[in-house]
Amino acid sequence: MLNIEDRIYTFSKIYNSIMTYFSGWQTISDLNVDEIFKEYLGQIIKVTDRFQFGLLMMEFLAKFRNGNCKYYDSFIIEEYGCELGFKLSFYDGKWLVRLSQIEGLQNYEVVSEIDGEDIESFFQRQNKYICSFNDREAKTKFSSHSFLFPYKFILTLGSGKRVTIDRSNFNSQKVKGQTEGIWIKEGEVAYIRIPSFENKEYEDKAIEFIGLFKEAKSIIIDLRDNEGGLIPYKLIRNLMDRPYRFWSESTPVSFGLFKNYGEQAFKEEEESASSIWRCFEQSSLMWPAFQENNFNNIYKGKLSLLVDVTCSYNCEDFIIPFKDNKRGTILGEKTMGCTGFPYKIDFQNGIKVNISSKKPFFPEGSAFEGVGISPDIGIHLTIEDLKASRDAVLMEAIRMTSMFIR
Repeated sequence: MLNIEDRIYTFSKIYNSIMTYFSGWQTISDLNVDEIFKEYLGQIIKVTDRFQFGLLMMEFLAKFRNGNCKYYDSFIIEEYGCELGFKLSFYDGKWLVRLSQIEGLQNYEVVSEIDGEDIESFFQRQNKYICSFNDREAKTKFSSHSFLFPYKFILTLGSGKRVTIDRSNFNSQKVKGQTEGIWIKEGEVAYIRIPSFENKEYEDKAIEFIGLFKEAKSIIIDLRDNEGGLIPYKLIRNLMDRPYRFWSESTPVSFGLFKNYGEQAFKEEEESASSIWRCFEQSSLMWPAFQENNFNNIYKGKLSLLVDVTCSYNCEDFIIPFKDNKRGTILGEKTMGCTGFPYKIDFQNGIKVNISSKKPFFPEGSAFEGVGISPDIGIHLTIEDLKASRDAVLMEAIRMTSMFIR
C-alpha cells in the first residue's frame, strides 16, 4: 500500500519529469497536460490500492503516445505479473498464439475470445494502459503486459476449442534461447540467429560466430523477435566495411522566455502573433547523425539481415547503420519504430519510471518513431506459412545469396 503522501509525490515527480525531459511533444501538441494532471490527481487521492494506483499511472503515461515511456512496479509484477505461458501476435487481422508453453494450446492457432469477450474488444479495453506510438506497437507488446489479464481465463479459439489458462500455476521457462550459428552451405553461406541483446553474452557469441564464418561469401543474420537490450557496438564494427551513421536526434530545451512566448500564444488575439509564438511552446535542440569511421572490417562478405515488427529499441539501433549505408540487405517486415534514451526515475520502493528524453530520426532527418525501418525486400509471412513452418523470409535470403555466390 502507498500512503497519500507517496502517491502524490510519485505522481508529481512523474508530471514534473515529463514537463522537463519529455521529447515527444510534436506528436501530442493537442494534449492539455495541466488539465489531465488535475483530473488524475483527483483520482490518485481517492485510490488506496497500489495496483489500481499503478494502472492510473500507466494510463496517464500512455496518453503521451510514446513507446519509450514506462511505469514499472515490482509489487505489481510479483503479485499480478505471472506470465501467460504464451504470446499473442496480431497478424493479418487476427490474434495468433505464439511461443506456447501451455498443453493443448498450439502455436499459430487463432484466438477469438477471452472469457466470452471478443479478443479485439478485450485488447481495446486494456490498450489505454500500454505506452506506445500506435496500435501496431501496442498489439505487439500486449501479451507482455500479463497483469492486464485475469489470473484464470478461458481462451476460445477460431476452431471453437476452449482452453483454460491458469496463470497462478504457470512456471515461466526462458524461450529466448541463445545466439546460434550454423553453416547453411559449408564454406559459403552461414546463418546467425541473435534472439536478444539483453546482455553482452548475445553479442559476444555473435562475434565468435563471425570469427568462425569470416571466410563465408555470405552471412544471414536473423534478428526477428529481438527486442533489444544493449547496443552491440563491437558487433557493428566487426561487420562494417565502410563509414556508417546512427540517428539524427533531438531533445527538449527549456528557456524561460521561450516557454513564456508559447504560453502567451494562447492568450494572444492576433492570429499571426499567436502562430509565431507557438513555435516557442516546446523548443528542441536537434543535431545531425555523425559519420562513424571506426570499423574493424573483420567480415568482408555479403550480409543479409532478417527483421520483423518485434525488432525494437537497441535492435533497431543495430539495424539502422546497415540500412543507411547499404552494407547489408534487409529482408522481412518493417520494424517497430521505437528506440531512444529515457530519463529514469527510481523511487526506491519498487517503482521505476522511464520518460522519453531523446527523439531519434533517420540519419537524413525523416521521422522514425512510430514508423520503423522498412526492409529493402518486404516479405510478409502468411498464417499458412507460419502454421507450415515455412520461412519465406529465410528462403528468399538463401535464394538471393545463392545467386550472388554463383
